[in-house]
Amino acid sequence: MCNLSGVILFWTLVTYVLTLMFVSYVGVYLTYVAVPTIIVTGTIYYFCEKKEEKD
Repeated sequence: MCNLSGVILFWTLVTYVLTLMFVSYVGVYLTYVAVPTIIVTGTIYYFCEKKEEKD
């Protein structure tokens, strides 16, 4: 689950940024889909990643 959310987060973020940089008009639907996806998968990845234990 953690690896899958990390992959989805990475590719959604890359696609979103590249689309905003190179396409003149993308509409609001891209933002309606991409931003919640980035937030949800980023939260899942943040809480399920393995943390290093401090001695």
